[in-house]
Amino acid sequence: MHRDGPLVTATIALNRGDEYDGGGTLIEALMGAGGGGDGAVQRVGRGHVVLHPGAVRHGGHPITRGLRYVLVFFIFDADTVDHDRYCVLRANGFLSKALRIQSNSAYRDEILRAAVAAYRAAISLGSSTEVAHVGMGQALLELGRSSGGAAATVSAVDALLAAVALAPTNAHSLSTLSTALQMSGRLAEALEFASAAAAADPLSAAAHNNHGLLLATVGRHADAISEGYAVGLRLDPQDAELLCNLAVSTSELGHFKSAASIFEAALVTDPAHTRAQSNLEAIRPFLK
Repeated sequence: MHRDGPLVTATIALNRGDEYDGGGTLIEALMGAGGGGDGAVQRVGRGHVVLHPGAVRHGGHPITRGLRYVLVFFIFDADTVDHDRYCVLRANGFLSKALRIQSNSAYRDEILRAAVAAYRAAISLGSSTEVAHVGMGQALLELGRSSGGAAATVSAVDALLAAVALAPTNAHSLSTLSTALQMSGRLAEALEFASAAAAADPLSAAAHNNHGLLLATVGRHADAISEGYAVGLRLDPQDAELLCNLAVSTSELGHFKSAASIFEAALVTDPAHTRAQSNLEAIRPFLK
């Protein structure tokens, strides 16, 4: 699911519908409460077009056979200036720059505050999407980890709740909100939203990893493995972070030899993974 910037998005079908199964344009706003509904998928014959506002969240519906060819183009209005979108792009630049700085510093915090201000400007200009809210939530979370403290984290939760209200199936918003709630000590709610993120984007290894971390945080290590890490590793078997987290929960369950093998696999994938290395050293006494 995503949004486009221009005024109108047009998708023209280029081949016959009998050349593939599935497919079509999935419109989030037409989906039912359970994430389904036949009316949510727009399918047209060859040479026909689906038109929708660019700001509407949409995506390609999965194809189970064959190939679907489409031509996508965008319609602009030369007299319309998307001031809110330009504010978001400026804020994204600030946030990206801050995230590239590895250690906390007054300079990094200054850039994060500039990002927050630009996201707020976008919202005040009438931004109707979740993008500005989730970006502001991310920037506030980073401030909460450094100089902003609890007040910044609380503001991050508010921003991310607004993002989820605007796009209930945006896995990134849901997952970031779960992190903010965890930092606020609201673990039950954090776990709920981490689970919702994994359900919203079942192909996201990161969402399954976050779900596993929340389950492990509340002491449910067996569930963290089966419902989180193992699912993510089926999608990305070489993900060192997932392997390390799987090994941690495995060791918490007392299976030290298995955990050691998984830590070693993580280090094969990423020899510089310091957490995998330190955890492996920590359980060596239990391997004898």
